[in-house]
Amino acid sequence: MQAVAYLRVSTDKQSREGLSLGAQESAIRSYCELYGLRLVETIVDRGVSAKSIKGRPGMERLVELAGQGGFEAVVVYKIDRMFRSLRDALETFDLFKARSIQFHSVVEKWDTSTAMGEFAMNMLLSIAQLERRQTSERTRFTLREKKQVHSHANPILKHRALAGKLAVGRAPYGWLWRDKELTEHAREMPVVRAIVQRRAAGASIADILAWLRQEGIRPRSGRTWKKKQLYRILAADYNREAAV
Repeated sequence: MQAVAYLRVSTDKQSREGLSLGAQESAIRSYCELYGLRLVETIVDRGVSAKSIKGRPGMERLVELAGQGGFEAVVVYKIDRMFRSLRDALETFDLFKARSIQFHSVVEKWDTSTAMGEFAMNMLLSIAQLERRQTSERTRFTLREKKQVHSHANPILKHRALAGKLAVGRAPYGWLWRDKELTEHAREMPVVRAIVQRRAAGASIADILAWLRQEGIRPRSGRTWKKKQLYRILAADYNREAAV
C-alpha cells in the first residue's frame, strides 16, 4: 500500500528540539515498515501553525495529491501536526474517505480503516478544539481585565473590571457618567450613604424600606424600592467605600 508522510513544525526551535522534522520522519518510517506501508513521498511544512489548513504549502500539496488519488494512506507522527481545527479535519477526512485513503497516526495509533479508529479520532479532535477555544477565551478575558483595571482610577470601574464586566452602560444608583468617568451623583449618593450606614448600625432591610417610603425617596424608576435593589447597593464594595 502506497503512503504519503506529512511532517510539520510550527517554530524554528521546534525544528531543532522535541518534535523535530527528523524525529517525526524517523518514527513514521519505522511505523510504515512495521505495518507494510510503502512510503512514496514525504511532505513538509516548516514554521507554520496548524490553526488552519490554509496558507500551508505542504497541506495544499497533500490535498492536491489526495484529489488525484495518487496514494492509499497518509501517515503523521501525531494528529496535531496536521490539524487544530475540527472543521478542517472533518473536511479533509471526508476527502480521504471519498478517495479510499486511510489515515494513520503513529502516536495515537489510529487507523481509520476501522470504525473504532475513526470514532476515537473524532472524539480526540473535539476535545482538542474545546481546549484550544477555552484557552483563547481565558486569554481574552485576562487581557480585558488587566486593561480595565489599570486604565481606570475610579473604584467602581475597577470593581466592574475585576468582576469581568465592561466599564460601560448605565451608571448604578448613586453614580453618574461625567466626561466618560463615573462620579458621585449629588442627590443620590447621600441616599446610598444613609442606606449603608443604617445597615451597618443594625437596621433590617424592612426598616430601611420603611424609612425610604417615609422620606418619600424613590429609586430612578419612580416606583417603590425593592429588596433586591437595596441588596445590590449594600453588596457593592464601591458603595461601602463611598459611605465611609
